Amino acid sequence: MRHRRYGKKLIGTGELTSGCEQFRDLFRDRAGCASTSAATAPEPCVAYDGCNGGTPVHYCQHAGGHVWPELGSQAMWDFFKQFVR
Repeated sequence: MRHRRYGKKLIGTGELTSGCEQFRDLFRDRAGCASTSAATAPEPCVAYDGCNGGTPVHYCQHAGGHVWPELGSQAMWDFFKQFVR
């Protein structure tokens, strides 16, 4: 069985550092995604373009620090429901 690599990353602006940006970019790069993205639900999330098949990467930057954002649960469900059969 081949394991899929995909990612959903939620980062607060209060914790956005070069280390967090590198972590976000690691998921994007490992999935073969472009550095460009398009808006996806819920706002303000984005989906990176051109990811390898079966390896989508979404990124949601929210206001605040290292806390679970109000959009967190919906963002996670919107991302993972695509894998439910």
